[in-house]
Amino acid sequence: MYQRILLFLVLSSLWIFAVIRTQPFHLVDTQIHRNDYLNTILLILYNHSTNFIGLLFLSIGFYAYLKKSKAVIVQRFFQLMCVTGIAITYAKLSGYQIPIASLIEALAISLAPFFLMHFFEYFPIPKAINHLSFFKWLTLIIAMTIIILDIVQVTSRVATLIPIMIILNIMISIILCSYYLSKQWLSHTKWVQNQLRILVISLFISFTPVLISMIQLSIFSLPSVPYEFSIISVVLFPITLAYLLTKQEIINFSYLIRQLLPIFLACLITFAILIGLLHFSTQQLTNFIIGGLLFSIFYKILKYLEEKQLLAKLQAIQQEKQHILQQINSEAFLPNCAKCVAQLLHKMFDVEGVCIVWSQPTSTILYDSGLFQHSPTAQQDIQHYLQQQQNHAEILKQSLYHTLPLINGTEISGIIIVGRKSNFTKWEKDELILLKSIHTEAVQLFAHAQSIQKIDKVTQEAQQMSQKLTNYNRQLLGAIEEERKQLALFLHDDVLQQLLLLMRKIQTSSTDAIEQPLLDTITAIRAMCHDLHPIMVEDLGLALSIQSLQQNIQQQHAIDVHLTYDIDDERIPSFLAVHLFRMLKELVNNSIKHAEATEIHIAIYDKQQKLLMTVTDNGQGFIIPEQQTLHTGQHLGLLTIQKKVEQLEGEFMIESQLNQYTTITITLPLEWSEEYVY
Repeated sequence: MYQRILLFLVLSSLWIFAVIRTQPFHLVDTQIHRNDYLNTILLILYNHSTNFIGLLFLSIGFYAYLKKSKAVIVQRFFQLMCVTGIAITYAKLSGYQIPIASLIEALAISLAPFFLMHFFEYFPIPKAINHLSFFKWLTLIIAMTIIILDIVQVTSRVATLIPIMIILNIMISIILCSYYLSKQWLSHTKWVQNQLRILVISLFISFTPVLISMIQLSIFSLPSVPYEFSIISVVLFPITLAYLLTKQEIINFSYLIRQLLPIFLACLITFAILIGLLHFSTQQLTNFIIGGLLFSIFYKILKYLEEKQLLAKLQAIQQEKQHILQQINSEAFLPNCAKCVAQLLHKMFDVEGVCIVWSQPTSTILYDSGLFQHSPTAQQDIQHYLQQQQNHAEILKQSLYHTLPLINGTEISGIIIVGRKSNFTKWEKDELILLKSIHTEAVQLFAHAQSIQKIDKVTQEAQQMSQKLTNYNRQLLGAIEEERKQLALFLHDDVLQQLLLLMRKIQTSSTDAIEQPLLDTITAIRAMCHDLHPIMVEDLGLALSIQSLQQNIQQQHAIDVHLTYDIDDERIPSFLAVHLFRMLKELVNNSIKHAEATEIHIAIYDKQQKLLMTVTDNGQGFIIPEQQTLHTGQHLGLLTIQKKVEQLEGEFMIESQLNQYTTITITLPLEWSEEYVY
């Protein structure tokens, strides 16, 4: 804020200084035209055209900076408008050989080409003109040379060289900007092309009359159109840039125009009355304008100082709101919020008490203080105030108190009752503004508190449901595994042992016809036992069990199976080893039956405290279906494995290329609490 005020004071001081210093050189009684009214207008243009045009540049640039001071493009636009506006404002005053004015004008007009190219590096396409940087710094070097020569001015030749260098510097920047903007023409959309066309045309129309006038006067010493009139064309340039910035939605100048248009028309009517009816001279009109500007500046400053205290209190309300939001905890959202709001009201106003009532589902006093805690009459009036407020969404003055409705959508869910001021004085305008601001913030706070309360309730219910489902799935998985284990033990320890005993008897009896079928039955039952519950994994460990599976597949199906096993069996819980072995067997069977693979790669290793298993085959591959379609056709086995991985809190990923390969990756945690073991 202070930086903007300082900039405003510096720019306005430079402009007013230029206006005041040019007054002694004004044409006052010169007859330019026969018509007195038109003659006065031409005199005003002659005397003040540079001042008004400079003011236009400074105003447009400063307005853009006020709106978006952090944007790079706006900062560069502000710099360009400032140096150009100051250069134009001091152009006429510099011609009267005033040293300080000549120095300011030389400084500004020398730097203008640099800031012009600096701006077009980012507009209309940021960083599109990469090669402009070299020439931009070249113009800056020329500008610094001009400034040094203007300060030193060793000889008269140097003095005549300075205007030529300024003209060349401006021409270089305009031509290069136009050239590089034109280069962007073919590589962008029609919308950007239109902007580029407008920029190039605006550059030439704005600065060509000025350059021609300067060339005629400075280089060829020829008579030309007065500088005060040739400079008028430059007005097109800031208006064009303002239009394009509005089109790109960087700064909305149309809103500024709508604000200033009535003021501008009022000024024109006032000037017409002063000139036509009151016969003000240009000197009197200049003094009137300067007086009006000074009045506006000091009025804004005094208004700012007056409102500074109110703004500070409004900012304090915002800070208290953030503090309240941080204090709200999950145990009692609404009561805590009510307490904080009441404390804020007591902090801002010296009132007799505050009462906050919540009416949903039943009327409940969330917090009360002062007279509302100790006065039975005040307690009895609360329900009356709540009923009166039901049909009013604004602050009401009811009897001795102010009532502030707490609105939730279209319903009034509660009220804040603010007691009288302790000194029994009337509420001031600023106090009512603060009260309204606190009311607005309180409505938002209670809405947030309600939302947080609802979200917390839904979250707790969802967590409870999720915990129930997790426990159910865990118990179900354990029960299924336990049934499989019991069945496997029954077949292995009972049925299979009986068949083995029978087999030995048959062998001793030399009954060959019975031996082979019985042997096949024993093999089938043993395989079934292994499928139901791989007892070998618990007895021998996962590594040996997988190696056995590898040998069986190679022998039975003539498929090359490559195994990489890099993990200690002791790190794997027994229940996890059983699940992992069953999933691996299912994946290998899929590779053999469905993918028709001739080579399978299995890798199991420890990665960042997790067990990672990959199974890759060179089979037919397939198009990876959506999860909801995995249950159809031949993908039912993959769905079963995926669900089991999810129950084990792991990750399941499929990669496949048609007619090339399929890779299944399973990641499972290695650390488990005792409740997971079944």
